[in-house]
Amino acid sequence: MGRLALIAALPLLGFLVNGVVGPRLPKPVVATIGCVLPALGFALTLERFAAMPADGGGLTETLYTWVGIPGFAVDVSLYFDAITAVMCLVVTGIGTLIHIYSVGYMAEDRSFARYFAYLNLFLFFMLVLVLGKNLVMLFIGWEGVGLASYLLIGFWFEDPEKTAAGVKAFVVNRPRDLPDLFGRRLARLPGDQCVLPGKSRRGARDDDDRTAAAARRLR
Repeated sequence: MGRLALIAALPLLGFLVNGVVGPRLPKPVVATIGCVLPALGFALTLERFAAMPADGGGLTETLYTWVGIPGFAVDVSLYFDAITAVMCLVVTGIGTLIHIYSVGYMAEDRSFARYFAYLNLFLFFMLVLVLGKNLVMLFIGWEGVGLASYLLIGFWFEDPEKTAAGVKAFVVNRPRDLPDLFGRRLARLPGDQCVLPGKSRRGARDDDDRTAAAARRLR
């Protein structure tokens, strides 16, 4: 596993540990797992930022090909450039501080471990959203953030008001997802990869042809 994948995997590991065995662990252990792993992600982000090429080029890390058919491929791929570095530092840095604050804020809650599992899950999907190299990865991160937000907003599910707020936050965001997917289909992502940073020559030519055809229709 590469360093970029590890940045995202650390909070995911915290979610799995605290979600599965956390209720049987002492609260200090749960808090340590929940806070230390995001802090390690912050440290790794700093290390990756320092290792960036001097010319400002981004770092790409491909884990595997998820979809591979003639003319179209989707990789589980991560991308790290200056903008991504800033966002990752914000997500992991501020996220770690929120985790630390939550240790005291949630100290008396009986679902202490479940809360930290959800918070780690939120951080994981935020990092997928920020690091994802293609639009499919970005969409997975976006939907995951929506799921984690629902779990956190409705954390006190025994309170009908909190449950209703969580459901509302989740449902209200879903209608925008269908137009989002439809818009991406209309865009007809160019080239052999639906990557975010740039376009292939073939894709650029296709865009120019479509633009020219639209201009002729308007005359």
